[in-house]
Amino acid sequence: MTPTESAMTVEFYRRLLAEHGDSIEAVGQCAQNQRRRFELLTQGWELTDASILDVGCGLGDLHAWLSVRAQDFNGFYTGIDVVPEF
Repeated sequence: MTPTESAMTVEFYRRLLAEHGDSIEAVGQCAQNQRRRFELLTQGWELTDASILDVGCGLGDLHAWLSVRAQDFNGFYTGIDVVPEF
């Protein structure tokens, strides 16, 4: 990603965050699509003691989903994003 592309990405998500606040819409998703994406992403994973690095984590919704979906999730979650506000 070039510096220009990075800056455009940050501005795009900052606008969504300003418009929608701390909600799923701030990351350009809807609840149904995000839930399905997380189900497909983690299919077959042993989540109990997993260490997860979520690059492009947005608001960290994967962590919240793991806490509900894998109630025995005792692993480590680290989320990083190019948008500092996230």
